[in-house]
Amino acid sequence: MTAAVAEALANQGFAVSCRLNETTVEIAGLRGNVRVRAEVAANGSVTGGGVVIPAGSVALSVTAARQIEASATFQRQWVAGGFPCTEGVLNDQTLEGCVAAWNGSDKPANRRLVLRRMRVPVANVFLRSSGPGVSSGCFFGFLAHGGRYLIFGSSWREGSLVFAKPELGYSSAKGLNANARVRPDGQLTLKPPSRHERCEVWWNAPAGAEARAATVRRRLTAEVQAVYEEGPTPRCTYTLRANGRYLEVVVELKDHGWATTPLRRVDRKRPFRPNGELLASGWLTVGS
Repeated sequence: MTAAVAEALANQGFAVSCRLNETTVEIAGLRGNVRVRAEVAANGSVTGGGVVIPAGSVALSVTAARQIEASATFQRQWVAGGFPCTEGVLNDQTLEGCVAAWNGSDKPANRRLVLRRMRVPVANVFLRSSGPGVSSGCFFGFLAHGGRYLIFGSSWREGSLVFAKPELGYSSAKGLNANARVRPDGQLTLKPPSRHERCEVWWNAPAGAEARAATVRRRLTAEVQAVYEEGPTPRCTYTLRANGRYLEVVVELKDHGWATTPLRRVDRKRPFRPNGELLASGWLTVGS
């Protein structure tokens, strides 16, 4: 839909470019002092009118207006600062595009380096922005041994991701906001989005230090069901299955501070649906 609208505008003599956020592509077109703005929103999104777009559909919104000269000058800069509205370049503006480029067959050296240096099999992937809704490349970060951060910067050039020399640095996040997993061959898989993933961040950050230390003392490895609950007192409930037993601990944000219940044995009556894994090091990974 985006490509079709952009092509139709270009055929009418409009200069056209695109921008992208998580759910919507914005198409900007300018011909003389006539400005056209179109938005294509993906299924599962909610429009400004509160309408949910059903699966298999997209929503298209188009507006047009004449601009005064000062506004037209700004719009010319806005259009020039966007990216071409083609399918390939649109894919470059996504995390999926970053991961696909990392997994390409011409990047084995980077993957070997990660497998040798990383401390936990997760990665932080995000788009490097050159303007609102426009990506100039991708960033890949891996928590390495010794508290260091293994960093790979990259830029899009003629449809390919060109990598800079890897660097070792430090990061305040320490990999806690990791949104991808590292497979045994060094390739990446984006984690499915889930509100329960907040429990992973809490556990591995200072918020979960008390609970994490309790599992490390016991050298526990376990399947974990982590459930996030919103409300006046947001909380994460962690149920661990280890050696045929179930253990539970709750971490919650209470009175602007963190509170943790003791790790205790429970009789599991509800179905156990693990969505995470606890390592003996205390590190927890949570998926959907």
